[in-house]
Amino acid sequence: MKIDGDITETAWIIVIAGENERDRRFTEGVLLEARQLGFRRILPVAYDFQFAEMYRDTGKFRGVPFAVLGHLRDKSLVRSLARRGVPCVFYGHDEGMAMRGIAGGKGIVCGTDNAAIGRMAAD
Repeated sequence: MKIDGDITETAWIIVIAGENERDRRFTEGVLLEARQLGFRRILPVAYDFQFAEMYRDTGKFRGVPFAVLGHLRDKSLVRSLARRGVPCVFYGHDEGMAMRGIAGGKGIVCGTDNAAIGRMAAD
């Protein structure tokens, strides 16, 4: 995939750390791919509230988010990102679907549907 060099120099990829081994490995893959695509501004943070504080403080965060990936729980942050057209990848099926709804159906959900897995196992 070819991405415009201006974007890779000025836009941010924000990755919110996962809470388990699968999330951490996914995050590592995203960071590796972003670097290979030429992104220079990659911001891994531990929790969404840390990014939300930075995002709302223009003195701390300068630039345009290219994409935000992770466990997003801050509803006002999700709404703001959706209004600006920032692509989001929401970790966790149920939580991700809820946040995707708050984003007006925008974004991608990355996770497993544990209830469906349980039903399949019971059947």
